[in-house]
Amino acid sequence: MVSQTAREDSSGPPDVPMPAPRSNHTTCVHENAVVLFGGHGGLGYQRRAWNDTWVLNLDTARWQELTCQGNPPPPRSGHQAFAKDGGIFVFGGWNHDSTFNDLFMLDVEKRDWSDVDLSWGVPRWNCSLQLVEAIPAWCVFVFGGTADVNGEGRSGGVFDLRIGVLNLGDTYKWHEPVVDMKRTDVKPMPREHSAICYDPEESRLVIFGGWANKWLDDVWQINVSSIVGPPYAILKVEPPLGPVTGNMQVTIRGVGFRSTPGACIVEFSCGKHAAPTQGEVLDDETIQCFTPAVANTIGPKECTVRVQIGARDLTTTVTNYNFFLNSISERSLCFGPGVLQEQQANQETRCLIQLRNQNGENRKSGRDEIQITLQQKALTEDGKDTMRDLPYELVDMNNGQYELTYLAEEGDVVIHIKLMDENNKPRPIRGSPFRPSFVSMARNRANEITGPLVSGWISSTLKSLDEFYHNTNTGHQTKLKDGDVMNLIKVMNHIKDMYNQEDLLTQQQDEIFETVSVLEKEGVPGDKAHKQLKKVGANLRQLKEDILGKEKEIQPMQQKESELYRKVIGEFETELKNYQGGLRKEAYYFYKSGLELAVKRLNDVTSDLDKFQQRMDELKHIATNFAYPEELGNSVKCMAAMREDVASMRSLWEFETVRIKRTESFLVVRWGEVSPTEMEDEIKALFKKLKEVKVDRKCDAYMGVQDVVKKWTVFCPLVGELLDPAMRARHWHQLIDLCKKSITVTPDILLRDMWNLELHKFSEAVEDTADQAKQESKMEITLKKITNEWSSVEFLFEAHKGNPEVQLMKLPDDKVEMLEEHQVQVQNMFASRFLSTFESQVFFWQKTLANVSEVSALIAEVQRSWAFLENLFIHSDEVKKELPDDSDKFVGIDQDVKEILKNGRDIVSAKDFCNQGNIFQKLEKAQSQ
Repeated sequence: MVSQTAREDSSGPPDVPMPAPRSNHTTCVHENAVVLFGGHGGLGYQRRAWNDTWVLNLDTARWQELTCQGNPPPPRSGHQAFAKDGGIFVFGGWNHDSTFNDLFMLDVEKRDWSDVDLSWGVPRWNCSLQLVEAIPAWCVFVFGGTADVNGEGRSGGVFDLRIGVLNLGDTYKWHEPVVDMKRTDVKPMPREHSAICYDPEESRLVIFGGWANKWLDDVWQINVSSIVGPPYAILKVEPPLGPVTGNMQVTIRGVGFRSTPGACIVEFSCGKHAAPTQGEVLDDETIQCFTPAVANTIGPKECTVRVQIGARDLTTTVTNYNFFLNSISERSLCFGPGVLQEQQANQETRCLIQLRNQNGENRKSGRDEIQITLQQKALTEDGKDTMRDLPYELVDMNNGQYELTYLAEEGDVVIHIKLMDENNKPRPIRGSPFRPSFVSMARNRANEITGPLVSGWISSTLKSLDEFYHNTNTGHQTKLKDGDVMNLIKVMNHIKDMYNQEDLLTQQQDEIFETVSVLEKEGVPGDKAHKQLKKVGANLRQLKEDILGKEKEIQPMQQKESELYRKVIGEFETELKNYQGGLRKEAYYFYKSGLELAVKRLNDVTSDLDKFQQRMDELKHIATNFAYPEELGNSVKCMAAMREDVASMRSLWEFETVRIKRTESFLVVRWGEVSPTEMEDEIKALFKKLKEVKVDRKCDAYMGVQDVVKKWTVFCPLVGELLDPAMRARHWHQLIDLCKKSITVTPDILLRDMWNLELHKFSEAVEDTADQAKQESKMEITLKKITNEWSSVEFLFEAHKGNPEVQLMKLPDDKVEMLEEHQVQVQNMFASRFLSTFESQVFFWQKTLANVSEVSALIAEVQRSWAFLENLFIHSDEVKKELPDDSDKFVGIDQDVKEILKNGRDIVSAKDFCNQGNIFQKLEKAQSQ
């Protein structure tokens, strides 16, 4: 470590040239020197902002101040700097007057400052900066710092965590990458003065610590591989072309493929389409892969190829690759004896598959992937039919043809031939599945390509093509009369058949042509077949031209009839809608119509709709052939709506049928046998089913049905209330007066009689009466209990000082508690709104129990006072001498008390004793004396 101390006394001039003391400056290594710029400080306690530039020569360990020209940055500190390509770059910072987000460059050799005129975001300082080698251009990453986001200068700066990237390509450019983070991911705290470094192995920036109103010691990393690029490059692809269906092995040439471990992905792309595929790294300069299928993405065109290895990004270098058309199932075909009827069983047979591209051209190379499923019906051990797979051999002729060879037993065979498409999905070729058959005694050489089956098939197919031509040719030439719409439609259908059968006709001609071509290679003359095929082809082509002419010929009539039937359809629609409008007046929409009439009208309307449907079907046939079936759309919707409406109303009246049967079964039950809970449960179930009926809830019929069910939902709980044993004759009279109906309630009356009272109209009053009955029943029970219990309550007696003639009396303790309880119960009865029935009894027991309470308490006091005074005035001679008058007076009191006690002993009953007419007054008199 080398130390250079220039000055001991910081106040004096330096002995050798060197920068003034400072901090928050930057240093960069340039060749063999360290370049210092800016900062703030100075001698002593100065806080000056600097913009001087010093160079420390690392060979001589000497400082030199650079005298620079050009446009230097304003004085600043808290900035960042980096060295690149002979230049020192300075970004951001602050001084006492300003904050900065500018970028300056110093050409060290020329000692020339220049303003790059490229700012990023808002002014910031004390941020972190890292220069990173990247492909194709180096990058500078700036992180965090303090940012002047509100334009308030340094005093209003806030800690930041954004990342800016300066691309040092041909044109310098800032951008702020979007950080790929979820909302739930934890983010670093905004900060300044963080340390930052770059890990090239993982293409990541590592950030440590900093200041955010506290010192930080956390470590964060961010992957920047998508910006800096991977450490490998691609140069070319061999071979540079292949099929759009892919799956062709190619070799990728490049450099640095071994520099990064991990899986290798090769991406083929064109425009917005990209097709990745798995690659294998063979060495540092070679990758092998299979091309992807791109028929529905890139298509047959030139594309770019890039490589990605491991966690690295795709290469920023590219090369080109050309895709061409491959075989497609919709153009390919199969022919030969192996797909024909009545072949020889248990003898090898074969057929040829000819693949074509989408232009209808025979493929000239092989390596296509073909999927064959070859099965024959067989019986299992338990005698059930099953399909068993047959062995086969498929040979690639490497010229676009494939030979399929197999052997089958007697019976039918099913052959599925599918070509794997660009999405690696099997698609059937034309004519698949094929259904050949095998017999035990077939014609000689039946299974050979040059045998009778193939020649017979050629003849029969040519004949069928010719017959189609003649039938269609004759049919489309039918003479038409004005208004003859049915024959017009027949001609139109012949024309349509031509178009519909065109693909099959083309397929059959292609199959004949390919078959004859193979026969010619086998030495079988094909001139006659070619001539016939040529003639049939010419006829069919001419037929198509004639069809086109016929289309033009019948176009006026077709237009006329088309317009005519458009009007007919419109008139039919109007008629249908008028009928629909009248349906809302039908009887089944109104509940008062009754079940019988509603069902009859539903059946009548259904019959009318059936007739409309028959007419609409005829019109639909015509409209379909005129290619405007949608014209009947409104009629179809109208018919569907009416059908649906009738169906929904029918379901409503069907519900009403069920409801009537069920409620009628309730109404014939005797009152004493009614089960209200069961009945209520069934009504609730009916109500639930009613809600499930899909019908207009506002229609009168539904509201009527609903109203009846609601009446039952109210009626059933009322029945349960009225069946309570608490109901008395007075309550029934009260209800009958309320309903203004005449009925005698007995267990033998029917529930219908109760229903006829229309209790649902007075549900609150009925519930109130039932509640009254229950409350009065409780009162009645309580009063009976009080009466029964007090009829047996007696005083307890105890001889006074062993004298049997004088018996002290008291109410038993448990009866005192009972007395209090009964008083509370009686008092509560006064709060009941149903007091009137038992008012006299309640008043009686209120008074009776009050007398018992008062008299029993008073007699206890009288007995205590009397017993005390007796000791003084009867048994103490000294007191008699001293208080002769009082002693004489007490003799009378003693006699009164003993009479009261004797009276209680004679009566015994607490209720009777306490409710004597003058007993309370006697006790009060005795107590007062």
